[in-house]
Amino acid sequence: MQDRVHAALATAGLGPDDLIVAAVSGGPDSMTLLDCLVAARRRGGPAVHVAHLNHGLRAEAAQVAEAVVRHARDAGLPVTAGAPRDYPVGGTEGSPSEDAARRARWTFLRDVARRVGAARLATGHTRNDQAETVIMNLARGSGLRGLAGMRADDGEILRPLLAVSRREIAAYVQARQLVVDRDPLNETPRFRRNRIRHEALPLLDDIYPGAVNAIARSAEVLAGEIDGLPLYVQSADGRRMPLHPERAAVPEGLFPATLVAAVRALGGRRQLRAAPLGAVARALREDTHGRWVDLTADTHAFVRDGAVVLYPERVRDATWRPPVSLPVPGEARVPGGSVVAELIEGGSPRGHGVAADGSELDHEQLRGRTLTLRAPAPHERVRPARGEDMRDLARLLRSRGVAADIAPGIPVLDVDGAAVCVPGVWRDHGFAPRPDARTVVALHARWDAIRPPKARA
Repeated sequence: MQDRVHAALATAGLGPDDLIVAAVSGGPDSMTLLDCLVAARRRGGPAVHVAHLNHGLRAEAAQVAEAVVRHARDAGLPVTAGAPRDYPVGGTEGSPSEDAARRARWTFLRDVARRVGAARLATGHTRNDQAETVIMNLARGSGLRGLAGMRADDGEILRPLLAVSRREIAAYVQARQLVVDRDPLNETPRFRRNRIRHEALPLLDDIYPGAVNAIARSAEVLAGEIDGLPLYVQSADGRRMPLHPERAAVPEGLFPATLVAAVRALGGRRQLRAAPLGAVARALREDTHGRWVDLTADTHAFVRDGAVVLYPERVRDATWRPPVSLPVPGEARVPGGSVVAELIEGGSPRGHGVAADGSELDHEQLRGRTLTLRAPAPHERVRPARGEDMRDLARLLRSRGVAADIAPGIPVLDVDGAAVCVPGVWRDHGFAPRPDARTVVALHARWDAIRPPKARA
């Protein structure tokens, strides 16, 4: 087991100068992962920072968190423990929201990784988790990427145990005499994944012995086939990317030649290792909505929706002030671009060439009101759609493909002090054009062009 984890770290290009954040819940999978990472560190592997989120969903949660923290410190590792007040899940003990818990966990882990400058997040996902994920994606009607399941290394998340079965994990825990937590929430049928784990997959394995292994193997094969397809870098024109005065767009073209040429244009004969090239390739294949990849010591790539932009450092857009007035019709400058309000007579503007980052609003609902553009407010809550509960705007933006690095500066249309629209992402249903609307406001964002690379001074 330790050899497998050590090999996975080496394949990812992670060495003693790198740092990874290990997601540790205290269960058998994550404690096995942590034990193996500590062993790999002694063999020249990366440094480890432990991250544990206490969801607060059961009475023993605080004790489990204390045990994880104590174990990490006994091993000489730094540890960050998140509190439910900072990453709320909602629900009551024994009946939490499955999706809310997952969102809170990943928000916490990414926050920790960003703060400590980690090269990867490491999780204890196993072969059984892979099979469950594929079945869930199939049930949702997923495409090829969903059926390929989780990647062992997608450039952000490293899963060294993805080819390991839970039976092997149990044997390792027993052999190493690891103290692990047995979370009863992993047994409750309230969660869809638990029902797939305890009902669907055992039945399928009974009908087709070895089905779990076969499903995981099929995902690996499909991922390999997807990896074999030609890759292209899309143009960054019209795409919102993190702001920085020295950012440079990789020209449209075949990967990796276009990326290598762009990096070299920044400073001569820069050599790109296989690991960062592979990380960019995975981000392109997955059509990620925003992922950082460290290419060289002073060149970092941000990959979003098939486009790549190069930066001398990792950046995160800042919240901007003060609000900017938006005339209707008219245009207002915002950081990184502008927002245009076009007045269309005769109903919906579809067919008028409205940009992708656009939204339609009922003009009558806007008459006589004060329209401004601003950044999202802290802890701001909006209603995603008619009849749905209020939701944190920042989380809504992430769930709809707005990368965390650009979300703080994304323009929000404010009408008389309330958020009404984020062009191309969300719109308050109360401002949607009525079927008999005579005039519609076509609101869309235009992002500044990013110049191709030129040699840095």
